[in-house]
Amino acid sequence: MSIAELRQEYHRYICQEIIRIKRDKKSAKEYPNFADGSNRSSREISWGIARSLACSISYENIQEQTAGDRFEVATKNFLEQAFILLQHLRPGNWYDHPQR
Repeated sequence: MSIAELRQEYHRYICQEIIRIKRDKKSAKEYPNFADGSNRSSREISWGIARSLACSISYENIQEQTAGDRFEVATKNFLEQAFILLQHLRPGNWYDHPQR
């Protein structure tokens, strides 16, 4: 697998398993769940990210803690796999530091 393929897989997972569209109850404005719904710039930036990742729109509810946990695991897995692919540039042992 190449870095580009690994990156596409990572983005696909984020779109499918993490990013959801929320609707503000007062204004009825929609925005991705990682935006600050009360901040226009944050909403616009999050829409730009979702569009650049080519995420399909999902309104399925996901708890914020669940989304955060999934993002942490997905990012950790992506980095571990990317470091393996980059071993020729930075030889040595890569390891996970224990949590404090």
